[in-house]
Amino acid sequence: MSSLNPDFRWTTRLSSAGLVYYHFGKRILSQILNCQEEPKMTHLYKKVYENFVEEIDAIDNGIATHDGPSRYRITTTLSSRVGGLNPNWLESGKVSIEERFEKALQLVGSEFMNKVSYFAEVWYPAKINVENAVNNRFNVS
Repeated sequence: MSSLNPDFRWTTRLSSAGLVYYHFGKRILSQILNCQEEPKMTHLYKKVYENFVEEIDAIDNGIATHDGPSRYRITTTLSSRVGGLNPNWLESGKVSIEERFEKALQLVGSEFMNKVSYFAEVWYPAKINVENAVNNRFNVS
């Protein structure tokens, strides 16, 4: 994202998901949350990228989570669960690709909505509480 906007610190090359999020993410979040409030939307936009979309960008671009040999494999990522919905060789011609695609859309959409909801309803209010506590730490009544 930093190649498109130097104000962003993420250097992971964007996949199609990242490009869509870069251009439309803030508008999508605003519609989901029915909120235009700044700086809230900017904080949420960055948090959702960092904790949801960047993982998809990295996996789509073949970027490992670590340098050197891995100690174990992670096989339950969102990308692998979506990939698991593709028909296997025994199901070829026996299942509806469209139905599987719909399941993938529902899976990704549900996970995205869960992340957005958590960051908007839990993480952001906690962030504000901590900021207020730090800013008022010398105001003892």
